[in-house]
Amino acid sequence: MNLYIFNQTRRGSEYGVGAYIRELTAALKDSCINICVVDLIADKPQIQTEEIDEIRHWHIPKVIPDQRTTNDDEQWALYFRNVVYLLRLHIKDKKDLIFQLNFIESAKLAEELKNAFDCKVVSVAHFSGWGFTIYDNLP
Repeated sequence: MNLYIFNQTRRGSEYGVGAYIRELTAALKDSCINICVVDLIADKPQIQTEEIDEIRHWHIPKVIPDQRTTNDDEQWALYFRNVVYLLRLHIKDKKDLIFQLNFIESAKLAEELKNAFDCKVVSVAHFSGWGFTIYDNLP
């Protein structure tokens, strides 16, 4: 099995989602599952890979504003399409391919992954957006 776990550089990746991914990768590290963490909107100057605790990590930098469109949805669609294109170039073992998405805004990424690979896409709901409105930044 080849498991690609998607993370994003944002507040949740330092707390709940990040802790979940760290615990999941630690629990699966000694299994027969090939694990790769794909860090989207990374704070890196360029695409890079590294091994952290025997787990491969891809860091894909955040979106560079494109002068051709100012529409955020279009910009994210282009970013996700490019991420999937990059993965298609570098994923060699395509058997038992699973992509795990951990952020609610990833519907377009899921669609692009399903169009590009014979795979399963798993989406984990860690929180609801409305919860921040009610519970975040209490006085």
